[in-house]
Amino acid sequence: METSNNSHQSRPPAPRFESDLLTRKEAAVYLGIAEQTLAIWHCTKRYDLPCAKIGRLVRYKLLRLRHSLYYSVLKAMPNS
Repeated sequence: METSNNSHQSRPPAPRFESDLLTRKEAAVYLGIAEQTLAIWHCTKRYDLPCAKIGRLVRYKLLRLRHSLYYSVLKAMPNS
């Protein structure tokens, strides 16, 4: 028996993380950008993505990334 085909394509599942503190690599995957791009944004302070530095390690809070993504989408939307 054939299953019905939806007219829209399904999105891939959101990545799951073991912690609320993400490595630069995990944060880049979550944002859909290259890890190096995230490093450049951090150095140039292009976007307000606060992170915690522990020695040479950098960690990003998942909740802050979600908020940043949400508000950047809102800014991009035209006013109605």
